[in-house]
Amino acid sequence: QYFVSYIFKHEQEEYAREAISWQAVDFDDNSECLAMIEARPSGIISLLNEECIVAGGSDPGFAAKIRTQLHGHSHFLAPKLPHDAFSIRHYAGAVLYSSAGFVDANRDSRQP
Repeated sequence: QYFVSYIFKHEQEEYAREAISWQAVDFDDNSECLAMIEARPSGIISLLNEECIVAGGSDPGFAAKIRTQLHGHSHFLAPKLPHDAFSIRHYAGAVLYSSAGFVDANRDSRQP
């Protein structure tokens, strides 16, 4: 988000100050979506990390956690079926994900 803010917003402000001819670039503020992903302890990454360290942690458990925790968030959608699916709504629109393989891919193989 810092990159987007700096490059687009600050550069456009500088062009205006220096009276440089340019065409404005519209950009979406994606900070709320990023916060949903990165937030501690209730963001997607934190919930995935938690599911990786609990005994019996699984992809369905991860999907259930994020569906419960993020229900009603403006950038999160959970279709009724399949139960392992979820969507993140960001600047490019809603992207559908399957939680299949998330927990195994995120587990630290060095942990006992």
